[in-house]
Amino acid sequence: MLHKIPRSIFGITLLLLMLSFGFSFDSVIYAWDDAALDSPFGFTTSFYAPKRKSNEEMMKKRKNFDFDGKPGDNPPYATAIELGVKWERQSNPVLDWSFVQRDKDSIINGKFNWDIPDNFLKRIPEDLNIVVTINVNPMLLRPGTWEFVVPQAKESYIEFVKKAVERYDGDGEDDMPGLKNPVKYWQVENEPEVQIKKKQGGGPGGQGGQGGPPPGMNQRRGPGGPGGPGGFGGQVPQGRGPQGPGMMGGQTQKGSEWMGFLELINITSDAVKSADESAKILSGGIVSPPPQMRAELINEFWLPLIKALDENSIDIFDFHWFDDSIIDSYETYKTLRNALDENGLTNVDIWMTETGSSSKEGEKGQAIQVIKRYVFPLSYGVKKIFWAWALVEGWPPFDCQSMFEYTGLIYDGNCQGDPGFGVKKLSFYAYKQMTEKLKDSQWDNIETISNGKNSIYAYKFPQEEKDVYVLWYEKTSGKTSFNLKVAENSKYTVTEAIPNVSEGKQLSSASKNIFTTKTLTSSGTTLSIEISSVPVFVEGKKGDDSEQASEAEETDESEDDEETSVSEEETDEGEDEASESETEEGTEQKPTMETQRMQGQPPAGGKQMPPQRPAMGGPSGSPQRGQPMPPGGQTPPQRGLPPDSGKSYRDLEVWQSSMDLAVDCYNLAKDIPEGENDTLAGQLQRIASSIPATIAKGQATQNPKEFFNHLSMANGSVAELETYLQIAERLDSIDANRIKQLKKKAEAISSSIRNMQKPFADKIQH
Repeated sequence: MLHKIPRSIFGITLLLLMLSFGFSFDSVIYAWDDAALDSPFGFTTSFYAPKRKSNEEMMKKRKNFDFDGKPGDNPPYATAIELGVKWERQSNPVLDWSFVQRDKDSIINGKFNWDIPDNFLKRIPEDLNIVVTINVNPMLLRPGTWEFVVPQAKESYIEFVKKAVERYDGDGEDDMPGLKNPVKYWQVENEPEVQIKKKQGGGPGGQGGQGGPPPGMNQRRGPGGPGGPGGFGGQVPQGRGPQGPGMMGGQTQKGSEWMGFLELINITSDAVKSADESAKILSGGIVSPPPQMRAELINEFWLPLIKALDENSIDIFDFHWFDDSIIDSYETYKTLRNALDENGLTNVDIWMTETGSSSKEGEKGQAIQVIKRYVFPLSYGVKKIFWAWALVEGWPPFDCQSMFEYTGLIYDGNCQGDPGFGVKKLSFYAYKQMTEKLKDSQWDNIETISNGKNSIYAYKFPQEEKDVYVLWYEKTSGKTSFNLKVAENSKYTVTEAIPNVSEGKQLSSASKNIFTTKTLTSSGTTLSIEISSVPVFVEGKKGDDSEQASEAEETDESEDDEETSVSEEETDEGEDEASESETEEGTEQKPTMETQRMQGQPPAGGKQMPPQRPAMGGPSGSPQRGQPMPPGGQTPPQRGLPPDSGKSYRDLEVWQSSMDLAVDCYNLAKDIPEGENDTLAGQLQRIASSIPATIAKGQATQNPKEFFNHLSMANGSVAELETYLQIAERLDSIDANRIKQLKKKAEAISSSIRNMQKPFADKIQH
């Protein structure tokens, strides 16, 4: 019957069928899963490494480029899919330039060997979005810099990048045979600042600490490492290992180290997008250094680089975080976010492609960290988070000392006390439950309910059919009660985020009821929950938006609605306590803390969030990439702005007062004897200067919600400054009367900020 159908109708029908199944005549069309793209759950890397052999055998394989890409699970990445991972960051061994062009002759004659990247990339299923790190060959860089030794080397690198992107972009032209999952996210190197100018003994983490890979590993290149295919013939030049002087064998002029890497970003970005316009570029991730080195690395390398970035150079900025406290990561995020915004890169998202913690001191602690290291950064604006290193633990050579030999969620069977290859840790089950509970969340609408007040952290993840809350008490022991405002007289399921056993070996994938669960019923609109250091998920009926939101969310402009400001909202301590349902008998829970809508601490509380940034869009009131600026380069004022919003930030009295306070704090810090309390002095200077800067930035947006948010963040900085001043007040070497005067100024500024918020708190447009 086919021959009776008119050719035109048949042709259109065939074309529609081909498009619907993901094909066209000249290219392959991949139907992206929006939910998978939106998901923040990543891994570096979720490749299930097979059982390792001896150190000698492993290093020999690396030297001989012997990477077959065969995983230890079947089908490949099945374990990652089971976990709920949606983003796979492929680091070495994958796309090192020296893997593809292994000697001088190959570069000169344009010969490419794609076996290694093909082996890995061909096995990644369509369920995972791929991020690939592109690494240059350090043999072709000047010692201690990111500058190519000769122009021809740069041209060869550009050609390599174009070929790589074309091979894996999935456009049907020159693609890898059998490609089923294209690469659209490309990262330019990894932790580039570590390679530039570190002192004798290695850079951050050079001794296997939390700031980077263990000894014997090339920190920039991932697990390729010295003795592996790091340069021509698989050799890494002397002095370039993490403990060699200068990290890359030499020094460059102080203060200019970032310039070479800036050029590398620009030429890589141009090469990638010339081959695939739809591709996205990630900056090389910022290393997670010890606190005493953090400011130096960011101020001397990253901030000047960000200031010099072109708006089209990158789409995503990346930083890594392995410090014990994930809470401290907010300050680094805020510094980076402010720098990007000030340079016009408001539509550049921030990701965290490496974070993790060790199970060496116990599986339970690591499992708790899994939850916190995702929930907290998501609450303040990080878009994607990748656990590292890696799905299966172990980082050869196996010395069982580095934290990176214990960060995986599955044992590798190598160190003392290891229960055996393939045994899953408690963190594996915690990760899996987390992705299941939160997978349907509206990621741009995460709400902060309590952000550390009385050591309580509480966040709401709205979903279409229900609300999911994550709460914990940031103390290693003890419990407290928390009043959560929810739907009236409704049942809620409370589930502990950590399995109810002491070790993962007691469980299996078939285990049931491994998480302690109970059902509570709200009394009125109050749900009283007892919480500890173990996070809990609370799931149930969506509450009335007017009740869930802070006062600033409501649109009623009546005078009666202005009785309570966002910074002061709390539930009535006298409200009835929640009772447990018949599923579990429980004792009465006396609330020790009211539900707070935090303001002034990162991130801002309730729905008064830090600026939310869509995947490729800037904050409200700022021009989007590719859109023209209004005349004069200013965004137009918007209705509902607070009093004095039309003025320059310099006209605001609160800005002037906070500038004076910042100068006073700088002078105080200078008078602290050198060598004594240097850290405190630096904190005083940093946080004091952030207060007027945040106010200025918020006012300049000419957007009521943004200004309100920034005022709250500034007030949080005031509270932080007051804390440091109280510490300083207890030290004998600092004038107590001087401290008291500064505290009075800080209190006055805090009061002024709250007064500025009140007139328009209930009238913000959302």
